[in-house]
Amino acid sequence: MAAVRPVLDSGYQPTGLPGFDAQFVALTEMAAVVVGRIACGGEGPALHVHPCHQYYFMLSGSMRMQLGPDVVDAGPGSLVCIPAGLPHANWNDGPQTETHLELLAPMV
Repeated sequence: MAAVRPVLDSGYQPTGLPGFDAQFVALTEMAAVVVGRIACGGEGPALHVHPCHQYYFMLSGSMRMQLGPDVVDAGPGSLVCIPAGLPHANWNDGPQTETHLELLAPMV
């Protein structure tokens, strides 16, 4: 596995969700690292859970997230921590495309 992984505009692939493109920059038995971007009006998966912890680090733009019963806003420089088993969903109702780094660990 290469130590340095470029994140290129040409590396994004459609996820099948409205306005959501992503690229896996690392996928091992220990963790998955994804760079995602969601266009204004786009969204991630509907309310769901993971058996691992998930972290979103916001690089640009803003995202709204449902975390259990709460709805929170995350902007550039924010880290969102989602414990394993917590129902969550995310979407972009901001004025610009948001870009985030996701870490899912440990992969089980």
